[in-house]
Amino acid sequence: DKVLYVSRSDVNEEYIKSVATEIAKMNLFEMTNELDNDRADCIGYMVCKKYGIDSPIESLDRLSSKYSSMEKQDIAKDLTSMKEVAQDMNSRMGQYLDDKRKELKNKEQAR
Repeated sequence: DKVLYVSRSDVNEEYIKSVATEIAKMNLFEMTNELDNDRADCIGYMVCKKYGIDSPIESLDRLSSKYSSMEKQDIAKDLTSMKEVAQDMNSRMGQYLDDKRKELKNKEQAR
């Protein structure tokens, strides 16, 4: 159904990181038909950093060992795909936030 169910967290930063990571998983799956939790974790980190949210990369050690055995061109391809997904997510989030700001502004003007 392409629905993401999220349990609320007391810490908004954890909530945002979790949602960003899950959306990244869905986007990666659409691109590759594979679930890659480590790459999704990195994308969630990139999205959070863009919005000033401090979040750790939990899979950094696993990615380091994975990249140590890969060729340079494969690493570049992997990183580029993560960057593209993060940019797409940021673009969509930016559009959504802009739409919400306009909606709020229109409501205030209508009052």
